[in-house]
Amino acid sequence: MSIRLPPVRQRQVSERRRKREGRYARGIRILTDDAEVDNCEIYGWPNQAISIGASSTVVSPHIHHIYGHDCMMVGAGYVIDVINGHPTIELSYFNATRHSVNGFGYPTCGYTLEDCLFGPTTYSRAVDMHCLAENGGGDDLTAGGRVEVRRCTFAFTHSIKDNNCQAIAFRGYPDDEYVTENNRFLHDIEPGFENPANTSYQPVPYRQINLGSGTWSGWYASDNQYGVSETHESGVGAPVNLDDPMDGKPLLSEERRRALRAALRSLESQG
Repeated sequence: MSIRLPPVRQRQVSERRRKREGRYARGIRILTDDAEVDNCEIYGWPNQAISIGASSTVVSPHIHHIYGHDCMMVGAGYVIDVINGHPTIELSYFNATRHSVNGFGYPTCGYTLEDCLFGPTTYSRAVDMHCLAENGGGDDLTAGGRVEVRRCTFAFTHSIKDNNCQAIAFRGYPDDEYVTENNRFLHDIEPGFENPANTSYQPVPYRQINLGSGTWSGWYASDNQYGVSETHESGVGAPVNLDDPMDGKPLLSEERRRALRAALRSLESQG
């Protein structure tokens, strides 16, 4: 059975593309496996701070120990945008973005995300994967191949518009599998919650869009921790120095530094 997206979806895609064309700016474009981005501060890019791969170019670079922030353009605003390939992204901090890590949706598009910290400021979900239907792929609801998110901490529950905001959203079906395990979410919810699917602004840590409500497909979730009422479990979430979580980041304002410290301490207050 084929699934057709409503015409309004196609109009939204076209509008997003027009906005990107008018304000396009990219920091780094990676088209090789033999690439490493290490110990960089990257900020202020309206479209993509780092772009990985192309429609016919599948690459798997290594990105680690970066500080990506203040990329919040509506319709884009990505620190890492994976067009095609499977980068490993680890031990990094992301804040004040629309999507910190995003994928285009090809079956060969995915990422491994480990030991990273997100928030406390966000415009939308931090981790995202589009489906091909949103990027000119007709009715194809394939949304990437394999995505793994492990030992990350998401230090927010709301967007800058004060709406409920998920940490992660995948917008269709994986060609392989989605894996989320040993992550820490501020969202106070019991494990085993139902997928709100196409219902926006629900107080859940993640959702799978373009499915029927209540169902999950190809998504394996294990040993994640939710809310702040439980004692922090060893090996869950990103390693964080609570005394000075962003030491050495001069462009982080004192107000934002205080907000981050407050968000992280709320996670550990019961530990």
